[in-house]
Amino acid sequence: MVENHINDKTLVPIFECYDHSIWSLNMYYQPATTASAVAIHFKDFLLAKH
Repeated sequence: MVENHINDKTLVPIFECYDHSIWSLNMYYQPATTASAVAIHFKDFLLAKH
């Protein structure tokens, strides 16, 4: 989703060597089952556009 922006330098990676786990991502992002309807629709919209 962001690869083109990284390639044209409008975004820069800051943690290139950072290895993450599903568990650590869950600390920041709630599972879809607990996300609000607005968040679910926004995610669906964003994924449909990219």
